[in-house]
Amino acid sequence: MTRRRVIGVDFSGARQAGDHIWIAVGTQETGRLTLESCRPARELPGGARDRHSALAALRAFLAAERRAAAGIAQVLRPLVEADAARVVPMRAPASGKVLLVETCPRIPSQAARSL
Repeated sequence: MTRRRVIGVDFSGARQAGDHIWIAVGTQETGRLTLESCRPARELPGGARDRHSALAALRAFLAAERRAAAGIAQVLRPLVEADAARVVPMRAPASGKVLLVETCPRIPSQAARSL
C-alpha cells in the first residue's frame, strides 16, 4: 500500500475560531493511520485566534497540500473559486490540486470508504 498523507479538520465558526478549529495530520500506510500532529488553527502560519485569520490560514494550509479532506463552506469556496482545489464528485481530481471530499458524520461508513 502506498503511504498517504491524511488531514482532518475539526471545524468551528466561532469568533475565536483559531482556538476551536483543530487540524490533525497523519500518514496512512498498510492499513494503519499514524497521527503526526494535532494543533489549533491559531498555530498555523498566519493563524491567529480571530475567525478571519484562522480561516485564511486554514485555506492556505489546505491549498499547499496535494490532497486534503474538508467540509467547510468558508474554506471550500475560496479554494474552488481560485481553482486551487477540486471537490469530488462534482469535478474530477487533477494533479497538483487539493482534493476535497465533503463528509458528514451521518454518512454510512461503506459510502465513505468508496470515496
